[in-house]
Amino acid sequence: MKSVPFPVSGPRPWSEITSEAPAETNPEMRSSAACGMVMRSSAAAAVALIASQHFNVQVGMSLRADGWAGAHYWSRGVEPGLSLDGVLARSEAVVVGIDGGGLDDLLGIAVLGREKGTKAHLAWTHALISPEGLERRKANTGVYERFQADGDLTVVEELPDDISAVTEIVEKVKVAKKLAGVGVDAIGIGGIVDALAKIGVTQENNLLAGVRQGISLMGAIKTVERKLVDGSFKHGGQALMTWCAGNARIVPTPTGMRIARDDSGYGKIDPLMALFNASALMATNPMAQKRPEVRLFFA
Repeated sequence: MKSVPFPVSGPRPWSEITSEAPAETNPEMRSSAACGMVMRSSAAAAVALIASQHFNVQVGMSLRADGWAGAHYWSRGVEPGLSLDGVLARSEAVVVGIDGGGLDDLLGIAVLGREKGTKAHLAWTHALISPEGLERRKANTGVYERFQADGDLTVVEELPDDISAVTEIVEKVKVAKKLAGVGVDAIGIGGIVDALAKIGVTQENNLLAGVRQGISLMGAIKTVERKLVDGSFKHGGQALMTWCAGNARIVPTPTGMRIARDDSGYGKIDPLMALFNASALMATNPMAQKRPEVRLFFA
């Protein structure tokens, strides 16, 4: 990772900064499009996006004072090369979290396993986006292209191909006889529930649970934070999730806190929320092919 090639002692005109930046970092830095994006938005997400694309600053570095605490310790959980197959092979039970899917969002899926013996949590995540989502957030094109190249983001040709892809992942876990439950937003997309029913994942057979959002996820959020610090949470170090973790911000409430994305809408967190959904389900200590003890999470 390269350091920023100019002093940062105080505010400076954008034109002055770009004139001093070495051309070899990214020649497109001087383009009107790049300058325009920063001038249109002062949000931390936009600044981080420009930094990652043009100065080789790590994608997802948190620039926010109100950022999620877990983002600061995300790198502690990195286990390079941890794949979906690896999670399935090493886990005694696996839960799946799903979140997002709006036209402006990613559809995130998180596969979270409880490792045999150690009981550590092993996470693998993926995201999908529709052509409409790409069109609506053109400013994110650079990071999305990187995530595609990494194999962590799939651009589907049309809807509902994203739901079909997520269903295939759930079915893979089920066929491996490791599935202990699927947690979805309690007020999420009905199409996901319908698609999962076709592969035998329903509330009636105790494999599908609605996970309440907002402050109801506070326990799952804190669980992930603590496990990152104590070393019992492992993930593959995907740039996608590093970005999402850095985009998350904490919103205090009268009775606790909740996670939200930046108001600008550029910094997506859907795969991270999918992880929290999975963590909430894993907290019930479910066993593969058996009913999670808590089916619905209330505030």
